[in-house]
Amino acid sequence: MVTSERYHYSAAYPPDWQVVESEGEWAAESWGNPFEPGVDSYALPTADPWTIYEDPDVWILVASHPTNPGESLKEWAARLPAWLAPISEWCQIIGDSKIVMVAGEPGVQYSEDCPTMHYVRTTMLVHKGQGYYISFWYPHNADQRVLGTYENFLGSVAFTR
Repeated sequence: MVTSERYHYSAAYPPDWQVVESEGEWAAESWGNPFEPGVDSYALPTADPWTIYEDPDVWILVASHPTNPGESLKEWAARLPAWLAPISEWCQIIGDSKIVMVAGEPGVQYSEDCPTMHYVRTTMLVHKGQGYYISFWYPHNADQRVLGTYENFLGSVAFTR
């Protein structure tokens, strides 16, 4: 279990994984990456953030940023497709988004396919004026156990304020 003082959440992650809280603030101008400022990265200790686009490591990434005054969940969640537009030749949203519950808050979950790299599942949610980005990067050949890692992580999230 980890508690993020910066983003005011706690969550459980696999015991053989590590968490790295990158310094700085996430700008919320692009999707989070493990080498981007302000992103909490969860992965096996052998995962290399500089090869995230090429290798099949499994990652969970969490970042948060204040929403604009009055910004709704729908507006916050719409940022993800806008962030992906410049890289649409590499990654695209597949299927329809769905509503999921995380720590009692509704979130919008997208599935993305990056054919030369991996799949990504991202949940966007808002809690007390903070927009959250919780993303799961996994290889195309992932099994159900790997996919359950993200569901278990989301199910363990609790807000601490």
